[in-house]
Amino acid sequence: MTELIDTHVHLYDSDFELDIADVVAIAKSSGVSKVVLPAVDSSSYNKMTELSLSLQGFAYPSLGLHPTSVKDNWRDELEFVRSYTFMLKTRFEEKLKIEIDVQPDQDDYIVPMSMQLLIE
Repeated sequence: MTELIDTHVHLYDSDFELDIADVVAIAKSSGVSKVVLPAVDSSSYNKMTELSLSLQGFAYPSLGLHPTSVKDNWRDELEFVRSYTFMLKTRFEEKLKIEIDVQPDQDDYIVPMSMQLLIE
């Protein structure tokens, strides 16, 4: 059987709270062996991480900022990502290259970016 990996599913969203077990069971019975949980901003990390821990081997969290979720606080959100990626760079050293490029003249508006990084 072909292994299917859903690379973008927000199972940690409150819409799935009541039937998460059924949703996961249906996905698995349909051949989905893994899912990637994309974060949208720093507020999504706790729920996303908790769910990935409860579904180890099936659900994998990812680090990210989505342009529709990050508003006037984009600097704080970007700093959150920088802090997390600093820990990753420390852990993986030269095996990991991460580049965040915000031009000086882009300082007054929302960064139009969506970065997803699979964390295992």
